Amino acid sequence: MVWQEVSEGNDELARWVRERKGSGLCVAANRDVQAAFAKVSEHVFSKYKPHQAAQFLKGGDGWIIAHAMVSGGTVVTEESKRSIKAKVKIPTVCKDLNVRCANTFAMLEELKAGPF
Repeated sequence: MVWQEVSEGNDELARWVRERKGSGLCVAANRDVQAAFAKVSEHVFSKYKPHQAAQFLKGGDGWIIAHAMVSGGTVVTEESKRSIKAKVKIPTVCKDLNVRCANTFAMLEELKAGPF
């Protein structure tokens, strides 16, 4: 789902993702990830209005969080907690579920990928 969401664009990221489809970049949701997604879903529906929760869960964001929950990974997003108040936001859900979340600059700095 996430691969499809990202690869449908016409930008550099979409091309980069399409070129790497079979390289292990995307990992299928195993039982543990599916169980984690159920926790994400339960949390979102318990905290937000049904239409907001449904909108959030129809995309790949919940699955990214679920994969991070299972793998101990970090969700990287440019989404801000302050943007659009009527929207479920990735950083807020991550914080609520104790999943590490960072923006792109923090990720690049941690990876020592450039002077930031």
